[in-house]
Amino acid sequence: MTAADRSPLRRLALLSVVAATLAAAAADRAWTSLVDHAPEPPALAPRSPLGPPLSPRVVLVLVDGLGEAPARELRSLAALSRDGAQLACQASPPTLSRPGRATLLTGVRAHQHGATTNFHSDRPAVGPSLLDGLQGARVWGSKLWPGLFPRGFGDRARVTRVDVHHAQHRDKAVALFAAEREAVAELIEALAEDFPLAVLDLLAVDSSSHDHGVGSPEQRAALQHVDAMLAQLAPAVLGRGATLVVTADHGHVAEGGHGGDEPEVTAVPLVLAGAGVKTGARGRCAHLDVAPTLAALLGVAPPAAAEGRVLWEALAAEPLATSPTTPQPPSEAPRARRWSSAGAAALAALGLLWLGVTAAGPGASAVFALVAAAAGAALLHLSGLRLSFSGINDEVLIVPYFTRVAAIAAGAALCGALAAGRWAGRDRLRAAGGALVAGQGALLLFAALVHARHSLLVDGPLDAIGIVFLAFAALIGSLGLTPLVLAAWAASGALERRALR
Repeated sequence: MTAADRSPLRRLALLSVVAATLAAAAADRAWTSLVDHAPEPPALAPRSPLGPPLSPRVVLVLVDGLGEAPARELRSLAALSRDGAQLACQASPPTLSRPGRATLLTGVRAHQHGATTNFHSDRPAVGPSLLDGLQGARVWGSKLWPGLFPRGFGDRARVTRVDVHHAQHRDKAVALFAAEREAVAELIEALAEDFPLAVLDLLAVDSSSHDHGVGSPEQRAALQHVDAMLAQLAPAVLGRGATLVVTADHGHVAEGGHGGDEPEVTAVPLVLAGAGVKTGARGRCAHLDVAPTLAALLGVAPPAAAEGRVLWEALAAEPLATSPTTPQPPSEAPRARRWSSAGAAALAALGLLWLGVTAAGPGASAVFALVAAAAGAALLHLSGLRLSFSGINDEVLIVPYFTRVAAIAAGAALCGALAAGRWAGRDRLRAAGGALVAGQGALLLFAALVHARHSLLVDGPLDAIGIVFLAFAALIGSLGLTPLVLAAWAASGALERRALR
């Protein structure tokens, strides 16, 4: 290979290194902006109560990880819905545990309350919550509740979460079931006391779905456990003239995982029964509506920043004509930012594709694209990888997730490069280098398309959570392909020196 032949390859190698560096910087910036997002508390005047109390007490049961479809298997929940109200509820992305809990009691989305991930579990939610108008609220549940609302719960929290969540050992489910049975018994006994709101977490469905997937025997056992807990709790709550509300923070994809915007993850149940609830009511709602509705039941002011509406159709009361919780139309700004960032990434990807094809030639590049696409599709199918934020919802899952993405990207690129090299004959090294850079552009383009389609819309200072996936996909593609381009460049130099001898 002559010096003239090596020059394009040298430029391609340099370009690949630059692309990897820029992608790494973008990934770091996006991830930091997501995890460390800390909004300023809103300066809002307190709202007034929406009317007299409809119930002396509300018990909110959050079945962690219970999607709308698995909820249909709970006979006790079906019985409650027959005697009360049942609504199909929409969770707001990111569909993670801390954001979901914060939204349920503040009535605002993640960019406003600041709980954008499950990280920073000791950092309180920002802004007013339902607890601001209550005294003596209690919680039996995840440590996330007192972490989000330390002033509201304080020492009134009883953490049922045993230290086995996401751990792999034989007695995990047994220990979690036992802890939740004890929590339910404590709550039933405490109903004799005077407090306006109690929160109960049931975590077994989420744990089993993560570890074994939706529909697994372990998840069905967890559903039966939840069914038994609700069957035990409901008569005790309703028998004291109180209101029972059952919902979930998110569902799960089939493989086990959440965080994204898939329908099976965002669709959760909301069932209300007891005092102040209209029998037979049906409808649709959002997580944003839960806090204003609980406020109406308890006769207290809704959170000052709440975006949701009171679900008057589910309550045994006439709606107020001047309800301050009229829902606002969704902003189009996040969608516009999502498409603009995806468009910028797509332009950069097309530039890499053009440069790679120029060096390798259209024939070798076409072969690379076909073989790499086929190899990538096959590897993705075999791995069962979920190409959305639902694959990255816990510290334990991040490294294995991106390790699999990196292996798939590198494997597909290697298959395509080998095929392109054979197609190009004598100029196989230059063709392989060009085709690899073209493949880098193809991966960037693929990431941009995924970002445009599956981005998690978050308004405010965060452009879109999906940009994290975009940046990491570009980074992995660059890191996987750059060494191969550099190796091709070095090999071409070695071959040239040998030929000169």
